[in-house]
Amino acid sequence: NCGLKAYKNEVVKSIEVYGEMHRYIPYLAKNQEEKNIDITINVDEKRVQNAMKAHPELIQDDWEYMLTGSDFYTQLIKYNGFLLHSSCIVVDNVAYAFSADSGKSTHTELWLKHFGNRAYMLNDDKPAIRLIDGKVYACGTPWSGKYDYSTPQVVELAGICFLQRSENNWIKKAETSKAVFN
Repeated sequence: NCGLKAYKNEVVKSIEVYGEMHRYIPYLAKNQEEKNIDITINVDEKRVQNAMKAHPELIQDDWEYMLTGSDFYTQLIKYNGFLLHSSCIVVDNVAYAFSADSGKSTHTELWLKHFGNRAYMLNDDKPAIRLIDGKVYACGTPWSGKYDYSTPQVVELAGICFLQRSENNWIKKAETSKAVFN
């Protein structure tokens, strides 16, 4: 049984870890009251085994990672949130998300190098984006891609940049009519 409980930031203190569940350490808290739980996820052994039968090329840890992430992001919608496939950094206490088919991590690495101690990685692959009290926030999650770069923080989101390869460098402001939170 692979159970996962995501807690509010203020209750994240400690966790009991088993197997390859190391990526959840910063996000899970031990012995917390039910009132502190935002989202509860329970991916049972039968579901994991069924997935492994259908796709034997993936191991149990891969399936636990994918199924818990899928369940979390599905439930996140109830909390005015969604997954944004992006690399998200924080500079001077505000978050910036960079989304792309490829190259987003390379791009944020350049930002981290340029801004030094003023910047850190919030999540390198799948941050949660939430609308809380009329403001948009980026949230670190344990689902952070192959390099597992993530920080359990909730930070106001200053912008999202959709990257694409080009011969020339250019940027344009997106139309607000296309915004998710408007």
